Amino acid sequence: MLQLGYTGLVKSQYTRAQVTMASENLNHQLPTPKPWEEVPQPPSYPIIGNSHLLLKKENNIIHKFHGKLKKIYGPLYKTTMIGDTFLNVHSPEDVKTLLSNDGSRPIIPGFDAFIHMRKVHQSEFFGDNSGLISQGEEWYRFRQAVQQDMMKPKSALYYLDEIEQVAVEFTDKVAAARDAQGNVKFGNVCNEFALDSIACIFLGRKIGALAGSEDAKVLIGNMQEFMKYALPLIYCPVSLGHWMPFYKKLLKASTDNMNILTRQIGISLETIDLEDVTDESVLAKLVRKHGKDSKVPVIMAMDAIGAGIDTTGNTAKLLLYHLAKHPDKQEKLYQEIVSLIGIDGNLTPASIMKMSYLKACQTESQRMLPVTFGIFRQTQVKGHGLFVPKLTFHMVRFT
Repeated sequence: MLQLGYTGLVKSQYTRAQVTMASENLNHQLPTPKPWEEVPQPPSYPIIGNSHLLLKKENNIIHKFHGKLKKIYGPLYKTTMIGDTFLNVHSPEDVKTLLSNDGSRPIIPGFDAFIHMRKVHQSEFFGDNSGLISQGEEWYRFRQAVQQDMMKPKSALYYLDEIEQVAVEFTDKVAAARDAQGNVKFGNVCNEFALDSIACIFLGRKIGALAGSEDAKVLIGNMQEFMKYALPLIYCPVSLGHWMPFYKKLLKASTDNMNILTRQIGISLETIDLEDVTDESVLAKLVRKHGKDSKVPVIMAMDAIGAGIDTTGNTAKLLLYHLAKHPDKQEKLYQEIVSLIGIDGNLTPASIMKMSYLKACQTESQRMLPVTFGIFRQTQVKGHGLFVPKLTFHMVRFT
């Protein structure tokens, strides 16, 4: 049973949330949880709930908007968006407990609209499998099909030399783009770097993003268009999603990318020798495991490359931004790298494992500016006397 209860009350605002897991066989007395109705919430209206707050210009930046709500209502509060009520969780300890008891078949609110899109409008690509955005048992089966090959570090390290070449191409392009003052806008170049790097892992080759290939330009542009409308769609009920004015744009951007990626994956599949066990690329291992006619390798590659353009690209932008803002930390990182591989040396799996300050910089960068404003979960259990009803939507906020 999942129990979330308040342990303190100051000026009618809950100051701390406690998340605990309890068994029906526990003998000791649990703290009495507060009723669900007493969880604080901004003023809301029938049907639209708190959706009107997002129409205000000052609330357009989601993480800042929820940062304000946290200051007003505390680290645990409700918001309602067009019929769905979310319990927003800010406390790191509560988040840790919530996710550690997530179970092997998590339910992520907001994905249903995209699952519907894949099954209704994009079935030629996905068939009856929605890939990594599927829910519950379907997600669990897909995860089992790919996790053994996906979770091994050597799956990424197998193409370390190729990815290092991509990194060199990236730095050369950034250096050439500097103005007279030494400044450079590297946002889109980071997306190109991300696309080529992830393509190396999942296609076994670059897609030509840094070299300016037309397919790469379209993929990146469509992903930016897709992400612009993805958040509004997350908050829409599935029955209303396709009526939204932006839905056709989002669907077109997604479908165009699926067509390009399907063609690019097909090119890579033609070169795979199923008898060559020395080929340790992710695509090759998945094809050997599931067969060339299986959709699993194709869907996994499409999901990884599509998501990686945005997530990996933005993560790189934030890290480089923070290092530029803190030149002393940048110099310390440079000295660590030089001490391990020299000024003109090449990366190796062993040297990467020793780069502890590099890992610290990445972790701190994401602590200060997370690449996403939060994650969704849906409660799947309900116990006796708990104030959180079963099937409640949780929004873990990184603010």
